This record gives sequence, structure tokens and C-alpha cells, in this order.
Amino acid sequence: GLFEPEQDIAFMENKPDLPVLQNGRQVALEDTIITKTHNIDLIALYNRFRPAFEEIFFVVTMRSNDENASVHPQLCKYKNVLCVEYSELRYDDLEGLKKVVADLSQRFRNRFAYFFGDDGSQWLTDGMEASAVRRLEQMEQAKRDMETEPFEAVHFKFGVNGGGRVAVETTVNLQEGESEGGRRRLSVALPNGGCDITWPQPPQGAIQTAYAASYPGCGARMTWNLIEALTGLWTGDDWDNNHRGKRVVSVKTHYPHDAGKLVSWDNEIKRALVIIRNPMGAIPSFFN
Repeated sequence: GLFEPEQDIAFMENKPDLPVLQNGRQVALEDTIITKTHNIDLIALYNRFRPAFEEIFFVVTMRSNDENASVHPQLCKYKNVLCVEYSELRYDDLEGLKKVVADLSQRFRNRFAYFFGDDGSQWLTDGMEASAVRRLEQMEQAKRDMETEPFEAVHFKFGVNGGGRVAVETTVNLQEGESEGGRRRLSVALPNGGCDITWPQPPQGAIQTAYAASYPGCGARMTWNLIEALTGLWTGDDWDNNHRGKRVVSVKTHYPHDAGKLVSWDNEIKRALVIIRNPMGAIPSFFN
């Protein structure tokens, strides 16, 4: 919204060649100013792409109390890296939205002053902030407009899927998970080598969601992936980080630890999978 208010979202897929996709087509990284990615190996990204640019900047959304959703704190000290807590981006109304944009814009000015000068108002203006607010308002409207569309439908400007959910990867072609002997096949061997990876699907019809509950450091993220792999169905977490809402077979949570919380539809969840790990391993893992 600040730098490319009218552009379709650009997304770098986490594949070996790191393709950048925009409006359903592959584009050159140099043709975008802002590119979204879920790859948090900042050093590898910097080393790979820095030679083509004067500088590369990273804005990382993270949860510092979740070892699975953060980068190493040392990386946040780099002058070209701005780390933002997920909680700082939440808003409930228009005034809250304006405050989030204003606060984040000021953090941009302060953090990147080394590169652009101390007078941040010269390179990040009030007009750019207003454009960012308008784009986010438009995105909220797009989410409402897409609520009645099938999930496969995508609003390319904002990366919003049908059902009003922000896409995790807007260009993934979901495939049906094949079954054999009652188990889901995770990949299909191709005749000339390589394989097709099958992706989890949103549950169809009524499904009884379960909590996957654990103390931090007990392997919750691994369990999350295992559940998706075995069932072929989406999973979610208590912070709704992947914007899947209720359309999940399980919800990862660390509640009542302060790294977790109960979801707003907690009263609809009637069962739980409790993941237990020896405290001698869990506690050091959490604080590592």
C-alpha cells in the first residue's frame, strides 16, 4: 500500500528456483518493488538476490514467543531488516487501521534512515500513508466480496481466496490427495523422475475440529504438518495465521501458555489431541 498501492500482489514461491508470481503469471523479481514470501532464510535470500540490486530490504512479520514463527533475533539487528510483531498489525476499525499504518510508516522511517536519510517525510510521505489505508480498506472489501466464491477463486490484487481468506500461496494448484489402502499418498512418482506433491484440501461438509494442544517446544508444528499429511485436510492455529478460520481439521494451540489462546469459536470444539514431551527437552527447545 505504501509503495505499490495499485499493483497485484507478487508472491515468491518456496521452490528451488524461487519463482515470483503476479496475477497468475511468472514475473521477474526486478519488476516488483514489494514481493511477499514465506521463506525466512534471510541470509540465503540476500546472498542470492543482492548482486542484482543496490540493496534489499526485509520486513518480517513474526511472533517472538513462538519459535516456529520467528527469525533469529540477531537478524532483526541488521540495518536493512525491520521485524514487526504480528500483534502490532491487528486492528478492529478504521481508526485502528489508520494507527497501524501510521505507526508502521514511522518505524520504516526510523529503521531505514541509514539508507534514505533522517528526514523520512521526504521518501515516505503522508500521501503514501493515505494510499496504504485505502488499499487495506479495499482488501477488506475484497475479502467480503469473495466470501461466497469457491475457494479456488482468487482476487489477484490482494491474494484473497474464495471464502474471504487471504491466500497462503495464491498460485498453488491444489491436487486431490490420492488414497491407497486407506492412507493418503503424499507424492506421486513421475515416469521420468521427480514427483508431484499433493496439497491438503479444505474439509468438505461438516467436520468435528480438534485442538492439537501442547506446551511450546513439544513439536506442535511437526504435529500440525503430520496431521495435514495423514488426513489431506487443512489445519490451523489459534492465531489463525493462515486465515483458514473454521475450515480446518485441527487447531494448534499452546493455551493456557501466553503463546496461545482460545479461538473465538472455542465452544464448538469438543475434543483435543494433547502433545506431551519430556520437560527436559521441551523447555530448552522453547527457550533456544
